[in-house]
Amino acid sequence: MKSPYPPSSENKLQHISLRNVIKRYGPKTILEIDRLDIDSGDAIFLYGRNGGGKTTLIRILAGTITVSKGSVTRSKESRKFNTVFIPQNGGLYRQMTVKENFQIWAHLYKQTFGNDIEKQWVVQKLGMEKYLETKVRELSGGLFKLVAIACGISVNPQALMLDEPFSGVDEKNRDRLHSAFEDLQGNLEFFVLTGHRPADSISMNKQIRLSRGSISND
Repeated sequence: MKSPYPPSSENKLQHISLRNVIKRYGPKTILEIDRLDIDSGDAIFLYGRNGGGKTTLIRILAGTITVSKGSVTRSKESRKFNTVFIPQNGGLYRQMTVKENFQIWAHLYKQTFGNDIEKQWVVQKLGMEKYLETKVRELSGGLFKLVAIACGISVNPQALMLDEPFSGVDEKNRDRLHSAFEDLQGNLEFFVLTGHRPADSISMNKQIRLSRGSISND
């Protein structure tokens, strides 16, 4: 099915380009995308019901899985980006404290926090200060997700991809996430989120509905 979105603007650098992409698991086709481009400055929201293909698509965009057929082209610039992908459930060491997880992320992405993690803007923005000495395994599902996102943001990504960032997060923390994302967007080359419904509380320049593994024109 053809994408309802026009080709990239000539004035924008195209970072990721999908053409005639098919993803299969065994004999079953999970995803079929005719065309999708991610340009510099894009904020893209992939939405639809469970099983629609959102997670498969964002994992392909993040490079954590390959396609069965078709092409995924990445710009030379994007290959050098500090790119962060946070899956629905993961990204943290459960046996360690929240603070230790921030330190691990900093080490992996060659960032330096020193002993001032509590002063990081994202820690304060998302209200993480009081949880820094808490073991991750003791957090609720919503707080686990919030900490994982905060760790990802803390390493100053140039491109950010988050799978279902609002799922299981209470209203107060959703508002905090919305505010943090709005603050971030001007500093990102591109930004991709997934969810079940269209985004109405955060500015996204492309909202793409997925249904049964394809981009829907409805």
